[in-house]
Amino acid sequence: MLNCAERGRIVKVTFKKFLLLCGGGILLTWAGCTGPHYATHQVVLFGTNAPAINGPRDPAIPKNLSTNAWAKSNFPERAAGIGVTPFKAMGVQGWTDFHLHAKARGHVVQQEVSSSGFRTVDLQLLSLTVDRVHIRWTGTRFMRVEIFLGKVPVPATLFDDTNAVIRVDGKLVWDEDGWFEI
Repeated sequence: MLNCAERGRIVKVTFKKFLLLCGGGILLTWAGCTGPHYATHQVVLFGTNAPAINGPRDPAIPKNLSTNAWAKSNFPERAAGIGVTPFKAMGVQGWTDFHLHAKARGHVVQQEVSSSGFRTVDLQLLSLTVDRVHIRWTGTRFMRVEIFLGKVPVPATLFDDTNAVIRVDGKLVWDEDGWFEI
């Protein structure tokens, strides 16, 4: 038979585990399980502030398209996404929403699934349209596509074909890591 002190300790440990499970559930929900969230104001601790965009014809759009593909994330970086996404949704190192609609077409350069429920696809752009305005650039440009797997089905054939040509559309946003995303 347990005395009062031992029973109290067991209740305390059980309650702590319950709180940890609840906190983990909340974190997973904020981590993107309900989709991406865009804060009105961003706090950029490191990285690149979003360029000022005054509409789809703004020269800042082609100027800030990436000229390089990104290095593929290693497992610890992908696993950290589950802890990073809630902060991005709250406006810390997050996404700046320009309230513009973008359509991109390009070759899949690389892709991966993050721990936060997104399939990240990097495209070598063939074309980009922002609010029905065709964006022109010289040279090779890249763009990242973040597909929330909780809402958007991805054809299984895309997983196998690295050089596939795909077309995506959605919000034009800036990731404080320094690139445009859809």
